[in-house]
Amino acid sequence: MRRSECPREAGLLEALRSGAWPEGAPGDLRGHVERCASCGALAALAAPLIDDYHALARDAAVPSSSFMWWRLQLRARREAAELAMRPITAAQGLALAGAVGLLGALFAVFAPRTARLASWLGVLGDGAASALAALLPSASAQLLSPGALALGMTAALLLVVVPVAVYLALSDR
Repeated sequence: MRRSECPREAGLLEALRSGAWPEGAPGDLRGHVERCASCGALAALAAPLIDDYHALARDAAVPSSSFMWWRLQLRARREAAELAMRPITAAQGLALAGAVGLLGALFAVFAPRTARLASWLGVLGDGAASALAALLPSASAQLLSPGALALGMTAALLLVVVPVAVYLALSDR
């Protein structure tokens, strides 16, 4: 649906924007607005909005140029520091991932020794281990074997340490 436009609408809008409406507007424009329904509705709708705009523009608190300069300098420094930290953060993340991988590999290499340690600890704490083994079926008791314990500890280490290391490496602080 096409809205019918009045040819005097542009003059009315200019008078409203300049603040000349209605006192400073030409008499023929005021007479036209009283007769034309489209221009009358426009004046009734736009006049309060433009008055609010002028009141807000008059009351706006504009910061000083020195304050804005200071804020822009702070922003530029912060952006430059973030840009400089990107390669360092990436290198830290790679180093932490490599360290966790190396730790996992060392743990896998020394798993037989940890198995012996686990069996030695089992001898020391045989009361609790034997009670637990007696409660569990034989298939579940195999989960307590030293190899399974080493595998479980490696998995737990990787599941806990790697996300924490990545988070610390990639965090802003």
